[in-house]
Amino acid sequence: MSTEQRLGNRLFKNTFNFGIGSVLPKVIGFLLIPVYTVYLSPQDFGLVDLATSLGAFILVFMRLGVPGSVLRFYFDHQEGEALKDYITTIFWFLLGCSLIVGAVTALILYTTGDKIVPGLPFYPFVVMILIWAFFNSNTDLQRRLLQAREQSAYSAKLSTITALLTISLTILFVIALKWGAVGVVGATVITAIVFFIQGQVYLHKDLKGKFSWSQLIPSFTYAMGILPYHLISNAAPVINKSILSGYESLAAVGILGIALRFTIPLTIFISALQSSFTPLYYSVRTDEQESLKGKKNLGDLVVRIWSVALLLLAGIICFGGLAIQLFTTEKFHEAIHLLPGISISFIIGLAAYIFGNEIYYQKKTWWVAIISTVQVGVNFVGLLLFLPLFGLIGVGYAMLVAAIVAAILQVLVARKYYQFSIPWKKFLLSIVLMLGLVFLSHLIDTRLILWRMIYFGFLFVIFVWAMFYFKLLQLQWIPLINKIAKKYHERR
Repeated sequence: MSTEQRLGNRLFKNTFNFGIGSVLPKVIGFLLIPVYTVYLSPQDFGLVDLATSLGAFILVFMRLGVPGSVLRFYFDHQEGEALKDYITTIFWFLLGCSLIVGAVTALILYTTGDKIVPGLPFYPFVVMILIWAFFNSNTDLQRRLLQAREQSAYSAKLSTITALLTISLTILFVIALKWGAVGVVGATVITAIVFFIQGQVYLHKDLKGKFSWSQLIPSFTYAMGILPYHLISNAAPVINKSILSGYESLAAVGILGIALRFTIPLTIFISALQSSFTPLYYSVRTDEQESLKGKKNLGDLVVRIWSVALLLLAGIICFGGLAIQLFTTEKFHEAIHLLPGISISFIIGLAAYIFGNEIYYQKKTWWVAIISTVQVGVNFVGLLLFLPLFGLIGVGYAMLVAAIVAAILQVLVARKYYQFSIPWKKFLLSIVLMLGLVFLSHLIDTRLILWRMIYFGFLFVIFVWAMFYFKLLQLQWIPLINKIAKKYHERR
């Protein structure tokens, strides 16, 4: 088996397993949207989304970016006593930091929370979010170890059970008990507590080491380069939603949240890929014997990844609006106009992520901080410019412009250190096809569902045909089809 085939099989296996843990729960959650839109108003959705974004931002302060170093330093320690000392050190640092940051944050938000996150009550939402964040202190450590050890099947089971528990509790609290937004957030808190205990079970053998300042300092130094990126990237949603809540309303935040939920196929693919591509990338770069072949192999993988992502993007642009019309009430239909800008910004972010792995590999993480700062700054200026001009749709435009600027910077920096070969003609051609699809999708603006189904179905078929015609997609990329084709030729 060639190096390219081995890399492709590893990527496919890990992407599938890391992804399936997100696929089933998110699909179930997606199917429950019609129920949620009956029991939750746009304002309720706004409360949930604002609270969730705030919780993610607080969680960054609790972790200080240190779990992000685990995936990198794991390959320096490998399995053994040194690794146990390292994991033990990281665990106790995270637990102590979470407790201190939680107490300080509670004091700040109790006194000035109405100015920082307007419309979000301290009790019960901020209190529940702080509890949720604290009990997530060990989950990212476990997740990073699963990635490094390529235990993707275990990760898939864990993610599926976690999400199914959250969904079950949400149904109980929102539909049966009618607790509204409190029920949604409360379900995540209970789930966090349950899986904090599970995380302790998984980490039990790894936590038999000793705390070591000498092992903490390199990770903390590494994390200081990553931390600004995490702070800024998680601050962006809070800033977006706080500005949107102040400029428009909490209901507008809820509509934005609905639009984000209908990008599920794309976000599943990206999150699964992030879990599987990084360790694969590191292993190729650290293998001296593969260094010459690595450039071409990585380039081929990137083209495949990009093409599949574009196919998912086309599906969202063509059918996402139809799904919103069919599965939500009319008060949420404004979310249709947000889909293109948000979806394309995710695709651009995917390109930045793929190239950005080299920055992390080189440990030049201060570049990440600079680029992230620029991205948030562009996004903030974009909001101030586009919201008055375009209203709620301006959020999507601001996200898109910021993502493009950040991607350009990240690609330029990454290729300064390492350049794997990219077939740029195919890459540029795929962008032209994507822009053409977006343009054609805006030529129709009707609420007649049947006409929209015919028109967008035709557009999607043409787009897929063009991808195959220009060899941007190939059936042979799918391992299962490879096996079927091989058996067919053997029979002949």
